[in-house]
Amino acid sequence: EAAITKAASEILKSFGYNVLTATCTNDAIKTAEEYDDNINVLITDMIMPDMNGKELADKISHIYPKIKTLFISGYYSDILSSQNEEYFLQKPFSMNELANKVGMILKD
Repeated sequence: EAAITKAASEILKSFGYNVLTATCTNDAIKTAEEYDDNINVLITDMIMPDMNGKELADKISHIYPKIKTLFISGYYSDILSSQNEEYFLQKPFSMNELANKVGMILKD
């Protein structure tokens, strides 16, 4: 997963996006709490060791109420049933698909 995070970060930076990364959900929450600017999009896997992506998105949205979340997963989960399917990216995906999806979310 670290390699995917690094590759995704690099490709998004190459498209001109400012990118923050975290190695676990606790780091993501801490980064969001400490970041001085606005965060527009959270990209999170659905399945993680200490909480799922929906739970993380809920916690981050308390800090950034207008944040949009792109969920990624190897399968479509019932956890996403209430989410906008446009904000979901099925694994495996290309880095260009990721960048295009982020661009679409930001325009939405």
